[in-house]
Amino acid sequence: MKKRQTGFTLIELIVVVGILIIALSLLMPLFSGIRAQARKALCSHNFNMIHQALTMYSVDNSQAYEHYPAYLTNLYTVDSADLSSIKSYINDDRVFICPSDSTKATQNIYNVTALKPIFSISPAVPIDDKHDWAERQVNGLGQRNCSYLYEFSGRIAETYIPDTTYEFGGSWNYDLSDFGDSYLVSALDHFSQATPQEIDRDGVPMNDGMGSVGISWQDMKFHQLSDGDVYITGAEDSSFGDFPDPPPGFTDPYDFYFNNNTDPDQIVTHYSRTWMPIVRCFWHVNPATIDSEAIEQVQNLALDGNVFNSAPYWERTAFKYGPQIGM
Repeated sequence: MKKRQTGFTLIELIVVVGILIIALSLLMPLFSGIRAQARKALCSHNFNMIHQALTMYSVDNSQAYEHYPAYLTNLYTVDSADLSSIKSYINDDRVFICPSDSTKATQNIYNVTALKPIFSISPAVPIDDKHDWAERQVNGLGQRNCSYLYEFSGRIAETYIPDTTYEFGGSWNYDLSDFGDSYLVSALDHFSQATPQEIDRDGVPMNDGMGSVGISWQDMKFHQLSDGDVYITGAEDSSFGDFPDPPPGFTDPYDFYFNNNTDPDQIVTHYSRTWMPIVRCFWHVNPATIDSEAIEQVQNLALDGNVFNSAPYWERTAFKYGPQIGM
């Protein structure tokens, strides 16, 4: 009697392997998406830790006005002798590293060329490139390596030229930025600087403790929060400065107010703390669409502690959703 053959034939094995390969190729994008969402969730957890630390810092250091550190990573224990007295609000500096940042906040992922920044806070070079805002330990000033963009930086935005004959005690010099004069609403009329170490806002010393020689980005951002800017108030259309065109089907404030004959009392003149980012992460954005205003992939930590996604220009997303929550 003929012995029965056991096992698989070569053809059957090839078919099974082929089916497995096809199945894996279909599942790989799913697994990749799951991993990306897990990294984004860990990044959001970092934001929660950072918000707690910022809140404690503000409680400890704010006086006449709400105040945050000059650099985000100043929240971490520092070793420099001149900064050793700063209280630690974060004990693990890995909180400042986004899991999606393949550079781990060290050097960029690009080939070494003169056209690419050494340090980066995004997986590509966007139009609104703030690579020079990257916080790195080699910079000193109590900084640690950081993947995130800190919007409320203590970096000086505009320097001040004291002049006692001037109505406000001096004038602003736009040698570093014209953000306050060109983009904000009457911001510089509210600030003066009586001494090189003291900035007054509406006549009240801000006591920011930064040894400022001018008005900082943090000062500017607080004014943007309370008084708005030329975008949200509709004072300028989307062609202003380097602000990109809106995505199809979206109407910016300038045209929205005009098309709807909006009453002046109904025009938005400030930002909600739930839509005003203090820390931003660009590492979850597809490099191919990093400048697209139609895709809301930038993860943001708002002043109120909530985490939200936005287009590269968060002001546009704030206008899109903010009025729905009474902004």
